[in-house]
Amino acid sequence: LAVKNGNVMARAYAADILLERGDAEGARKMLTDVNGDQLAQRQYHAAFNHRMGLMYERGLGVARDPEKGRSLRSQAYSAGDRDELHVRGQEMISEGRAAEAVPLLEHAIREGQSEAPFTLAKLFDEGSAVRKSTARAMLLYKRAAANGNSQAKFILAQRRHQGFEEAPPLEEAILLAAEAQQDGVAGAAEIRAELEKRRAL
Repeated sequence: LAVKNGNVMARAYAADILLERGDAEGARKMLTDVNGDQLAQRQYHAAFNHRMGLMYERGLGVARDPEKGRSLRSQAYSAGDRDELHVRGQEMISEGRAAEAVPLLEHAIREGQSEAPFTLAKLFDEGSAVRKSTARAMLLYKRAAANGNSQAKFILAQRRHQGFEEAPPLEEAILLAAEAQQDGVAGAAEIRAELEKRRAL
């Protein structure tokens, strides 16, 4: 209904879903329909520049044009689009520039980007590219789990099983393991069973 009524961000997220399903043409139409609305452009053009930029870079539903894609993404970045900040952070990590990615990911989190807490948690948890901080990683995993991230839920349950001080309480860990299991995360059923055994003692 929100998409039909022209809610711009609903259209943006609908385009994301279409892309995940492989319907690049549907995503392109969803975005360009809104891009034609001048008010929507003024209010939300950064979010659309990010999405359209990725589509042009990858040739999804449009003729591949990396230069145009980079230009659109650059505009989204300059405007502080949270999804662009997250994607740039991920790209920096893959390029071996994790320390530079941290401020971008922190900015994305402040703007409410839902996947950035997990990305940053992994950096602090692994400690290979930035200074290891288990406490900070656990806080970020908790935030990611609250955002619905299945892997974060599994990791938190696993940490309770491993006896980490910062891990959630046993009952909460069992619930997290059950949710991760329901989402199909490998190993979640075993962690849940072990935690339930511990509760029965």
